[in-house]
Amino acid sequence: MVNFIFQGNNGIVSLKGTLKQGDKTTSVSRKSYFDFNQMKQVYHLKSISAVTTPADNSDTKDLARYLPLFYLEPGLKFDFTAYPASKEGYVFSTGQVPSFYCARK
Repeated sequence: MVNFIFQGNNGIVSLKGTLKQGDKTTSVSRKSYFDFNQMKQVYHLKSISAVTTPADNSDTKDLARYLPLFYLEPGLKFDFTAYPASKEGYVFSTGQVPSFYCARK
């Protein structure tokens, strides 16, 4: 699960889940604090700090194979676009191809 919280020009993204590699399964529980600015539908983020919570027993090197380093290290940039898909949610994209759909609660 990925959860973004935006407030003013700052935000937090939380990552929670499991990572399976062969017979090994580890827990992922990370938070990344960031600054951002928004230009229309484009969000420009820059990580400030990356925190591994006590519930996390995964290896950062393993996660880096699957996640943008923005989530794992401070000082990195990450851009995405949020397009309204309907009044029910948004489509997020990090390029020309949609990445995921987010439904409103």
